[in-house]
Amino acid sequence: MNPCLFDLPSDGHPIKDPMDIDMSVFFDYLGQSKPFFDEQVAKFSKVGRFGDTINFIDLSPDLSLDEIATYFGSIDSGSGGGVVVCGSRDEVANDPSLGEIFDISTGKDVPTRKIVANRESVWAIVALEAKDQLRQRIAWALAQLLVVVPDQVNSSGGTHSEVFLHYYDTFVHHAFGNYGDILREVTFSPQMGENLSYLYSKSGAYNFENTGKFTFADENYAREIMQLFTVGLYLLNIDGTEKLDENGEPILTYTNYEIMSFARIFTGFVRQLPRGNSEEIWFGRNVLDFTTIEPTYRDRFPKHDLTGGYIGDGYPLCVDLPPKMFLRKGAKYKLLGDNPRPQAFEDRQDLLNDPSIKRFVLDIDSPLREKLCNAVGDECQYDVVVTLDSNLEPFGQELLVDEPRVVQVGDIFYEYVRPACVDQFFYSNPMRVTYINRYWHSLCANPKLPVASEACLFTGNKPTKKALRYSKYVFDQERVTYATAQARCEEDGLKQSWFHFIEGIENHKKGFHWTD
Repeated sequence: MNPCLFDLPSDGHPIKDPMDIDMSVFFDYLGQSKPFFDEQVAKFSKVGRFGDTINFIDLSPDLSLDEIATYFGSIDSGSGGGVVVCGSRDEVANDPSLGEIFDISTGKDVPTRKIVANRESVWAIVALEAKDQLRQRIAWALAQLLVVVPDQVNSSGGTHSEVFLHYYDTFVHHAFGNYGDILREVTFSPQMGENLSYLYSKSGAYNFENTGKFTFADENYAREIMQLFTVGLYLLNIDGTEKLDENGEPILTYTNYEIMSFARIFTGFVRQLPRGNSEEIWFGRNVLDFTTIEPTYRDRFPKHDLTGGYIGDGYPLCVDLPPKMFLRKGAKYKLLGDNPRPQAFEDRQDLLNDPSIKRFVLDIDSPLREKLCNAVGDECQYDVVVTLDSNLEPFGQELLVDEPRVVQVGDIFYEYVRPACVDQFFYSNPMRVTYINRYWHSLCANPKLPVASEACLFTGNKPTKKALRYSKYVFDQERVTYATAQARCEEDGLKQSWFHFIEGIENHKKGFHWTD
């Protein structure tokens, strides 16, 4: 590797071709201020600063390769249970021996027209020669409804083959299925997100809290999904004719009020991290896999539907879920592999890099552990998704837990996926929860939900506002109901109450704590 140091120009693109023969880059901010460097460095993907040390498990997916692990000695030569890592649907490894190849975009050496011809050729051969002609024709019809315009997808410049063929395969896969499943996949498609501009759309609250500006969520997809993809402009009779009001005018299906409400649904959609075994190599982003949700971008407020109700009507209230739902029939667990970072929650980076973090390790005799391990002989055979087919009895520390986040089975982690339910925006008897200590922010919370940890205070002759965690708490940043927090404190001879500080644990291991 031949590092190159260079000055950042004061205008235009901050770095121009600072690439050595190994496709690696070192850059310094010689002659420029630190704020200028901080502003420009966000435009470039990076591992860290020169001299930093990073754990292999913390590398982004496009760098978590066997070749890199082998070179730096991160692969254990011993045997052990394997972990499935999923790509896109029906994705397989490249097999050069098949002899079927096509050019991919590098931005350097292949004419654009030749690149575009790849997907046209692949589609034409499959559509005309495949044996499932009815499926192919239905897929073609669906593709005329849920259109993505290549030139509108700027991240790939319209030149890629795999991303557009993958999008089209949604219609092939669901040709004889449910239109709702198609809409779900289209909504999470990064191509549609960019085509109709809701990718990285943020809530008005997020924009105001971070920029001080009053803005609205992007309305493009909210309008098109109603007008073009589903209900249309006017209400219809069963025979397809338009319904009319008392003046003989067609009745609108929706108004701009509903568009604004639905726009708030389509906030928080972001691309997944880049990875290997995909065509995208030039723009350094993942334009293939379904988008994921960034919780901080999501709109937190209720949304009206088209019938006078709210989105979510018909789902159970979260407060009505039975106790120990994580052990009941239907409870779902999603494989995380050897990385404990949850996907449905936002965790601090400190929680990954600190080996002293207290995690929820399932007891060797736990029925839940037995289900997740799925052992054949002495080796666990971890499934990507585990859904409990019967109620399980709580065992060991499970008796103390209201709701887990991530559970550990040996060296492997599973995330508990709570069933879809509705949190009411207004509720009775709200309680205050405080983040880390009295000097951080506080929120109102429903005391019937497991959303905060206990904060136990001494109640003797010398009261203090320095609180303690429950002596038997199960994992760092554990969340319990207010009733559980009270019971835990009473068991330790303390009182759940308002506090100044939590003693005995570092700040990054704390979260929200109940007050009084």
